[in-house]
Amino acid sequence: MLELVMSGGQTGADQAGLRIAQQFGIPTGGWMPSDWQTGDGPRPDFQQLYGMKCLHTGGYKERTEANVRLSDGTIRFAADFKSMGEKCTLNAIKDNNKPYMDIDINNPVTTAIVAKWIREKNVKKLNIAGNKQPANRNARAFMITEFTEQFLTELFTELGFKKTI
Repeated sequence: MLELVMSGGQTGADQAGLRIAQQFGIPTGGWMPSDWQTGDGPRPDFQQLYGMKCLHTGGYKERTEANVRLSDGTIRFAADFKSMGEKCTLNAIKDNNKPYMDIDINNPVTTAIVAKWIREKNVKKLNIAGNKQPANRNARAFMITEFTEQFLTELFTELGFKKTI
């Protein structure tokens, strides 16, 4: 069963994963770039809020690699799996020979399929990655935050967790 939900703290899917995990009482953590950078500016408060750690050196690539390497599996939420961030995550997954599941927010699999994958792969430390929240309302990934929050709420419920907040 899940013991930790981690991410890189970016706006969009990453932050949604941390927020929803906390609502279900699942511990959170992960690595952020050396300056605590996110799409909406530096967030050093994530250390206190989510148990995040800051890399002493390195940026997005290094934090992505650390989160993939230290997790048991990654779920990538995206409308665009060809973005630079998603390519970076996939490279880290392949380099570290880690299991992953892709969730296309425009054509998602069911939460039952993902719950089965988590159980079969014995994922205890789950890395949440995905597209950042775009500012443009017409962008394909515009609703990534809301979608990820709803999907993870259903997934954690499917896994037997109950909301604590």
